[in-house]
Amino acid sequence: MQCEFSVILARSNAAVDKILAACKDCNCLAIGHEDFDTESVAIFAKFIGKKNSLTSFSLTGASVDKDNKKLLTDALIKNKSIKKLCLHSNQLQLPGIRRSPNL
Repeated sequence: MQCEFSVILARSNAAVDKILAACKDCNCLAIGHEDFDTESVAIFAKFIGKKNSLTSFSLTGASVDKDNKKLLTDALIKNKSIKKLCLHSNQLQLPGIRRSPNL
C-alpha cells in the first residue's frame, strides 16, 4: 500500500502518536513544526528506526538537541529503505548523519 502523509502541526505527543499510527503503511513522511518538542522528535526517531517501508522522510523546523541528533542519526542509519531525505531549519547537517552508504 502506498500512501503519503504530511504533518505540518502536532502540538502534543498524543497527536504525534496518532499521526504515527496513521502512518503505519506509509512510504513517505513529511513532518515538522517549530513547536515540536524534544520528546516529539525522539518519538519520530524511534518510528523511523523501526519503519522499514519509508522511502522518503522530511523533517522541517523541529528543534533538535544533541540527544535527538544522535537518535535521528542512529535511526537513519538503521533504516535502509529511505532514499529521499529532506532536513530543513532544524540544526541538523548532513555530514553529521551521513555515516551510512545508503543515505
